[in-house]
Amino acid sequence: MDENMQKFASSHMQLLKEDFPDLHKNMMDFKKIIFEDSTVDKRTLKLVAIALTAASDSEMPIRKQMSTGIKQFGFTKEEIMDVLKLVLLVSGKPGFLKAVGIMYDELEKQGKLDE
Repeated sequence: MDENMQKFASSHMQLLKEDFPDLHKNMMDFKKIIFEDSTVDKRTLKLVAIALTAASDSEMPIRKQMSTGIKQFGFTKEEIMDVLKLVLLVSGKPGFLKAVGIMYDELEKQGKLDE
């Protein structure tokens, strides 16, 4: 996620934390439950998250999931494309194409495009 989008998302979470601390805590706890109490490994969950955000056709979530997936798990272009092909199959071309562009951008930003 680029710095401006990160600030945008973080600022909203900060406002939520300040004005609605119980809701913020519940959201953070829920995220922890999803990743900590899963029978599916974290790497696979992140690939699922990439596919789900790509299907939503919304740039900021796609970029965030891809960026963190590449950083945390070292996803390759081929691994990401495998889940994006599922997006093309079940959700269609718009989200798929947007996600493909973001994939190349994020891999290039992290110096992993040619791996």
